[in-house]
Amino acid sequence: MARYDDHHLNQLITSGQLKYFTRVIDRSSSVYRGVIFLVPIASIALLIATLILVIR
Repeated sequence: MARYDDHHLNQLITSGQLKYFTRVIDRSSSVYRGVIFLVPIASIALLIATLILVIR
């Protein structure tokens, strides 16, 4: 049984490709997108902080 996240299902419903769905819905996709967005920002902030401390 395939798992589909909520974002993908909403796209299918909006485009009319999906009419009825009773499978397991993975609602953690918003968490995954948040982590994918925040991790690079945190790593860049840490890199800048490290560079500032090293240059001083």
